[in-house]
Amino acid sequence: MLLISYLLGTALLFSPGGEAGHDSWIAIMIGMVEAAGFVFAYTALAARFPGRPLTEIFSLVYGKIGGKVVSFLFIWYIIHLGSFVLSDFSYFFNTLILIETPAVVIVLSIALVSVYATRHGLEVLARCSQVLLPMAGVFFTVTFLLLLKDFRLEFFQPVLGVSAKRLLFSAHSAAVFPFGESVVFLFALPYLVNPRKPGKPVFYGLLISGFFLVVNAVRNTGALGSMQDIFFFPSFQAVRDINVGRILTRVEIIIAVNFLSLGFLKFAVLLYGAAIGAAELLGLRDYRVLSYPLAIFIALISLHNFHGIHESFEFLAKVYPYYALPFQIGIPLLTLVIALARKLPREV
Repeated sequence: MLLISYLLGTALLFSPGGEAGHDSWIAIMIGMVEAAGFVFAYTALAARFPGRPLTEIFSLVYGKIGGKVVSFLFIWYIIHLGSFVLSDFSYFFNTLILIETPAVVIVLSIALVSVYATRHGLEVLARCSQVLLPMAGVFFTVTFLLLLKDFRLEFFQPVLGVSAKRLLFSAHSAAVFPFGESVVFLFALPYLVNPRKPGKPVFYGLLISGFFLVVNAVRNTGALGSMQDIFFFPSFQAVRDINVGRILTRVEIIIAVNFLSLGFLKFAVLLYGAAIGAAELLGLRDYRVLSYPLAIFIALISLHNFHGIHESFEFLAKVYPYYALPFQIGIPLLTLVIALARKLPREV
């Protein structure tokens, strides 16, 4: 449930695969197939080193110095990804809801609440998802049903109307965001009840979150059609159009609540991964001493990532599908191949 919450955290708002237009739901399904390869690589790595921290795995495979370098790069990716999530919070709330509120207030509010949750450990985050995810699921279902009467089938035609190149790139973008970002859970897999078999829960999380994202894309396309391409937050705009007898209107706050709850869980997981990874890298016994400074550091990065929301979306569409690949598939796959070639871990 925590993995599903994490994957849906910001994806429900931005509608992955949007470059494919009305075929975005198809792009998401293709992206899930590609992402399954990512998941297989890093869950196979975790299963080969059951119960071992990720930084220890890197040290065993690459050596003491090389392991620290790879660990640092991986932790940097988590920190940078966390800053993107906080940037999403500031752009969303500053653009649509809290227009006069300084971005630093929004970013620090989310960061500090996440610190409180992270310091209580992974189990607390997982229990939060048991409450927040069902609530988000109910809200999502209600908005979908309320919009059904406004669906227009011609908005989905022609099926596969975009070029193959555009569809495949959109599918790859969907594989990278959000499915490939599940690689961060390499820091959590050692704490599973059965760390030798991490694949099953991760693949279930991938499938269930993918189902919600496909339905989300169908909802946005059915309600907005090609108009969704002009909106930064198509899910918010689609739900804003709900009007039942001029009584039930302006329920887009539901989208804001879902984003606030699941987005908080996503950032908290990223902060946890960065803190526990940095603590292992520095040889600290308690990761919690790093939670506050890391949260502040990530918040400061988020305020300077981009010059505006347009630049943020351009980065997500054109740069991130390539930038994330070394971390989502490159490092886990290379580590797994080297471990297999060197027959690691060796029995003592």
